[in-house]
Amino acid sequence: MSKVTIYSPPSAAQVKNCTADFDLRRAPVPINLVQFDKTIPILAVALYKGGTAYKLPEDAEANVRMGKRNNLYVYNPVLGCNEGRNLVYVAVTPQMTTQDGVFYPILEVLADGGVAGTSPLQLVIQRNPVQEGDLEDTSEAQTLADLASQAAASANAAADSARIVQENKDAIQSANANMEAIKAAPANATAAAASAKEARSWAIGDTASRPGEGMDNAKYYAAVAQQVSQGAVGWYPNYKALYAAHDTGYDGNWAIVGDTDTIWVWDSDIGNWHDTSESSKFANYYDKTQIDALLAAMKSKFKTVTVAASAWTSGDYTVSWDDGSTSSYNTCATVTVAGVTADSRIAVSDRTRVTDAVRMIAALEPGVGVVKFYANSAPSAAATFILEVSQ
Repeated sequence: MSKVTIYSPPSAAQVKNCTADFDLRRAPVPINLVQFDKTIPILAVALYKGGTAYKLPEDAEANVRMGKRNNLYVYNPVLGCNEGRNLVYVAVTPQMTTQDGVFYPILEVLADGGVAGTSPLQLVIQRNPVQEGDLEDTSEAQTLADLASQAAASANAAADSARIVQENKDAIQSANANMEAIKAAPANATAAAASAKEARSWAIGDTASRPGEGMDNAKYYAAVAQQVSQGAVGWYPNYKALYAAHDTGYDGNWAIVGDTDTIWVWDSDIGNWHDTSESSKFANYYDKTQIDALLAAMKSKFKTVTVAASAWTSGDYTVSWDDGSTSSYNTCATVTVAGVTADSRIAVSDRTRVTDAVRMIAALEPGVGVVKFYANSAPSAAATFILEVSQ
């Protein structure tokens, strides 16, 4: 093992911010990745102890531990830390993304002969639609040199990809603007070929391969026109009234019968009207007004809340949790939010755009018409949240 040294992620690295606490066990912020991710994202993990920023001792070692299914595991050293030694960088290796699902790695710090573990991080590995058979799922324990080399190579590959995209930006945008036409091209070509074949068939009078075999063109289309024009024969209070008005019909004829409230069709095989049992009413379906109301209700539970940098007030604040425990914070911001009551339950939606300012929020709770945000370090910029509010 090696002691944690100062480290700076490459400029092209995919850095994902999160937090870990040696004492408190709060719900972690999900870190979304895709199975078989080979970009080697880097987690920037802010360290806390009881809600207060924690500084790694100079002689400390730090590792990431993650259990996988089938008793497999990952046990790798961290890449390093920042100048203040309160932020460590962790490489998410391909072996950490071979299995889809939710995993909870922890950080392990070794200092002064002791070992301490943090609250779990949360890796949400989404299933890759194309499964890879050449990447064997194994346990992993790499060296710091291996991780640093892989992270640098991944960052360089990301930079190359960005350069290629930039150099071909115009062509990519043009292709994207015409994507629907590009996707439709094969089907359109097939339809054009079929139309050309049918046109030739009509031109030479070949009717043997088309509906209406043995009929000339005019007679065939006259039959089709008659079928369409006579399709709907009307509404009748009962079957007797329908049969009295139309004791015979054509395939395609249909009517609505009042006493069954169903659609009846003419069946030439039995020479009679047949009840389809399909309802002629729309009572079982939502109309536009009802659908609009449902959408409005769904939309109303999402609240966009912006906490200005100037909204934070220093002080001594205590928040009580459902399990009876409490947490202390030294800054609070109260924001007016319509439709929120003291009994509302609120949570930060996954739709919230993750920023450093947002991640600094430690807790939040509802009041009458307000939402109160708590933190131990006030953001220096405005933080925008999308909250899910339920009563």
